Amino acid sequence: VLECAGISPAARQHPTEKPTDLLVTILDAVPGQVVFDPFMGSGSSGVAAIKAGRKFIGCDINPDHFETACRRVEAALGVGRARVAAGRPVDPPGGGFAGSLLIG
Repeated sequence: VLECAGISPAARQHPTEKPTDLLVTILDAVPGQVVFDPFMGSGSSGVAAIKAGRKFIGCDINPDHFETACRRVEAALGVGRARVAAGRPVDPPGGGFAGSLLIG
């Protein structure tokens, strides 16, 4: 059982946001160099990957959550978009939005 502080509802940036410290603990327990999150939401897994010294690839279909994830990852890196390769709205099958984020 892993224990960590939760995220108060008022501080959440996504309805199912995970505590970054919990994700870092999980990443530290498994080998690897790249973290891929196909449903990154607000980017907690990206922030955890940065803290764990890993590369990160994340995707999200919601443009608002995608922008939140970009801001959080940029803040964790301490840089702007010059270092964050962020995909922009595309026309996926069925229409809509798809964004991808690559770090490292």
